[in-house]
Amino acid sequence: MVGESWYVDETHIKVDGQWYYLYRAIDRNGHLVDVRLSKTRDLAAAKAFFRSARAVTGVVPDRVTSDGHSSYPRAIASELGEEGSGTPTDHAALSSMSSTRAL
Repeated sequence: MVGESWYVDETHIKVDGQWYYLYRAIDRNGHLVDVRLSKTRDLAAAKAFFRSARAVTGVVPDRVTSDGHSSYPRAIASELGEEGSGTPTDHAALSSMSSTRAL
């Protein structure tokens, strides 16, 4: 089962000679939440990633920790906000996600 605290980032990878962004998330226990390949690193791609992660897991995390991708705050509010609950998902942006490797 996926936990309610997610660590999210993206990396640039080459697939069949073309560059893509690989969005990925793990939970606090190191379980894979979701991954998504995208041609772009923008708000639409971030929203699609969080929408997919929520649909696949059925979980709305209490907290998302991410790198400094400027689209994450809006994507998190849009796709992980619990409508009508008044309890938005907390978001923390780290300057370097390398610290999550020690978790």
